[in-house]
This record gives sequence, C-alpha cells and structure tokens, in this order.
Amino acid sequence: MCPPLALIHTWKVPTRGEATVVLFPRACKLHIVDFGCQNPGPKSVRAVEGFLGFYNLYGWYIDNLDLYITHFHYDHVSLLPFIMRMPNISRKLGKVYIPGIPLEPRELHDAILYFIALADIVLERIRKDELLTKLVEIFGGKKLVPLYRGDWVSIDNNTGVRVVWPPRNVKKYVDPKVMERIISKLKKEFRRLTEELKKAGFKIEEGEIKELVDDLKKRYSKIVEFGNEGISNECIKSFLPLDTAHILREIGKKERSLISQIYDALNDFSLILEYYFNNHPFIVIPGDNSDEILDTVKYIEKRSPFKRKISFLRGAHHGTHYGGYLSLFRAKVTWLSNAKGDYRNEYWENPIVLTARFCCEVELRVLTPKHISLQIRI
Repeated sequence: MCPPLALIHTWKVPTRGEATVVLFPRACKLHIVDFGCQNPGPKSVRAVEGFLGFYNLYGWYIDNLDLYITHFHYDHVSLLPFIMRMPNISRKLGKVYIPGIPLEPRELHDAILYFIALADIVLERIRKDELLTKLVEIFGGKKLVPLYRGDWVSIDNNTGVRVVWPPRNVKKYVDPKVMERIISKLKKEFRRLTEELKKAGFKIEEGEIKELVDDLKKRYSKIVEFGNEGISNECIKSFLPLDTAHILREIGKKERSLISQIYDALNDFSLILEYYFNNHPFIVIPGDNSDEILDTVKYIEKRSPFKRKISFLRGAHHGTHYGGYLSLFRAKVTWLSNAKGDYRNEYWENPIVLTARFCCEVELRVLTPKHISLQIRI
C-alpha cells in the first residue's frame, strides 16, 4: 500500500499557541511548523508527550527534520526545547527556517530590529546561561535560513513549500500610505513599550538599544548573504529565542504581558506558507498576520475569483484573524487553535472546522489532495 502524501498532526496547547507537524512519508521528512504556547506549564506537557508518541510511532519514516517558525513569539516556539533535547530527535534536525526581516525600506528593517533588540535586552536580564549553552549544543551546526516571498523549499520532485510572505522589499507590494502607517505604528508602539518596561523596573538605555541594533544589522546581513553554517549563541538569543518557556517562569504576569507585546508588534511579518503537490496547493499556514496584511496578500497574489480547494488550513492568529487572502481557499479541514474561542465567523464557510475548545488532538491523512481521512481526540 502506498503511504499517504502527507500526515498532518496538530495538538491543543494551553490558552493559545500552535503545535503542528507535517510528515511526508514518501520523502522521509518531517516539518515542525511552530511548537509553543502562551503560558508554558504542566498542561503544556500533554502536547509534548503527544509529539513524542507521534514520533515513536512514525519515527522510522523520518530521515530528516526541519523547523519552520512562522514568527518569534513564544507561543510559537516555547515548547521546542522540550522536544529538541531528545537525542534521537535532535540528531535528525536539518535546517531552521525563520521569517525573513524585510530588507527594504530600510526604515522598516531598522524598526523591526529595534523590537528584536528590545526583547533581547529585556530577556537578557533574566536569562539563564546554562540553558542557553544547552540550546547552543542542540542547534550548533544547523543552518538558520530566513525565508522571503518567492522562496521555494523542495520536499521531493512533486512536493514543496512556497513562501508567500514576508517580501524582501515591502515597498514593491504595499501601498505607500499603508507602508507609512505600518512604520508609524511600529515606532509609536516601540516608544510605548519602552516606557512601560521602564515603569515595570527594566533598565532600558537608548544608547544600549542603538548599539545592539547596529550589531544585529551586521549579524543579520551575514545570515542573509552567506547563510549561518552554525547557529551561534548570539543568533539563538536574538533571532531564535527558544529559552523563553523557562525565562517566563521567573517573572510576573505584567512583565510577561509586556514581553508578549514586543513580539505581537511583529505579527505582520509572520511567514505565510503554502505546501504544493504537482503545482497545486494543499496546505496553507498563514502565521499571525493581521487582516490588513492578509488583504494586501490577496491583492498581490492576483488569482482567479474561484476558490482553490486545499486539504488543510490553519487559522490566522489562532483563528482570530481572517483577511482576503484566506478567502482564496476552501479547505476540507480547518484548525483554529485559540482555546478561548473568539474565532472569526468566515472560517465556518469551510466544510469541517475543528477548534481547540473541543479538540485535544487532530490527525489528518492526505492520501491525495482530493482524498483525506481524519481522526480527532476530544
């Protein structure tokens, strides 16, 4: 019997987060597309245990494992260290794909780096060096790959991942007035968060931030130009903040909220991924992008008005956002991961909609893009 084209597995995590894996048995490859939650704790262990059970069942299929992180927020990455510290898993780790930081306009590029620098400075105050050292050991020698619109990651001769967003040059696709509004909003939010962090007791020096931003520019330009042939201590801290699950236990609720808001400000530069088989999309993962960005992406895609049929759609921002881009698709199965609800009504235009309010675990077998089987654990 021929193995399925893909096996999509997703787990519920506490409050809000994403925990999705896509196995390609024919290519012997596994993609982890985000694995984290907003409030790491005892309940989040269930998703980790679920993944380990999945891996024990299907591990013999897997020769290579790649990580796709749609954006830097800890509700997308915080549980990855619990998975990757398992030697039988970490030794199969190939590349770590992250959202590319737009290179143009430079004002936008710098604004995003200021947020990353701010998060780095705040987390450094409470970071534990021994944990960071362990993460460097796990990820050392792996390649950190920023993805941009137009990039293609091949899975096999017939299957691959198309990157829809973010673009290298945002000016090329976004109306100048919208661009101006995005930059102005980022600058205003940065000033507000800096003041709030100072009130919360964090020492934030303007000179320190500028110095770190200049350093981040150099490091990031090297990653884009040459690729990072070994994830350094500095890159893990800044561009792959995987130790946040442990750090967040050391601080209060208000401080956690402020750190969360730093990453929330960068939602609009999340990866949008389309998985293709024989030139047709069958999986769509739109990250945490806002309605405004999803509307923009619909415009630049310039597709026919007819909906494209796909096997699986993961809701934007855990099911709380919905923009024009998602209206281009009709999914056989849609997953909304926000356990609190507040889902957008538009998702219910799709035939099967599963939510984290009622489902703990979902497994979707894509036999062909037209034929699927579904298992649900409530």
